[in-house]
Amino acid sequence: MTEAADALALHCMMGRGRSWDDIAGRLGQRFTAPDLPGHGAVPWLEGTDYLEACIAHAEAHWGAERHLAGHSFGAVVCLHLAARHPGRVDRLTLIEPVLFRAAQDASAIAENGTLFQDILGHVTAGRLDAAAHAFYQVWGEGQWDALPAHVQASMAQAMPMIVAQDRALAGPHAADVLADVHAPVLLIEGTDSPAIIASIQATLSATFGGAPRARVPGAGHMVAVTHPDEVARAMAGHPGS
Repeated sequence: MTEAADALALHCMMGRGRSWDDIAGRLGQRFTAPDLPGHGAVPWLEGTDYLEACIAHAEAHWGAERHLAGHSFGAVVCLHLAARHPGRVDRLTLIEPVLFRAAQDASAIAENGTLFQDILGHVTAGRLDAAAHAFYQVWGEGQWDALPAHVQASMAQAMPMIVAQDRALAGPHAADVLADVHAPVLLIEGTDSPAIIASIQATLSATFGGAPRARVPGAGHMVAVTHPDEVARAMAGHPGS
């Protein structure tokens, strides 16, 4: 019988499962880290519910792991898994979860809404390169112009998936999942992330009884990729580690 991995770990949009390798290695653990639909060789049928597709895909890869870890959209999927299967989860690590409906800072909500409308307008008009540029400048790491042309092209083709994700996250029932999550939660974020992240984390911390927030100085939204040492240290101190 194959030994169970230590965590089921879900990556961010336009990430890959292997992006967890550095953190798992620093922890001396094994992670089950599948590519989500629309990433790598995993298909996603445009026009279908992207969140539900990711939940179903994660469930199909989930074995005996009792620790769920997620980055960005992957963290939102982890919240849904924990809510639907409470008896299977001992702890949650949520790195920069993009549960936009949980934000309460009006300025941050407006800023994020403007970005989404800009991206939606570009996608609707077929300007996928412009949509990807707008998205990356806020949610990516580094400068758009420094990316290789093939990476820019791949991100551009993923923009309809980003629109589908954002529509799911902004829906009226997107935050209802929180009431059904009962496992201990660790929140991790970068100090230089978009303002809406801090607002989301504040709501989650309060909702989960003062759940700890580990802030990584100088890190942005891609903190799980750019600062694996700091993230691994925070995770190592999580109750149940």
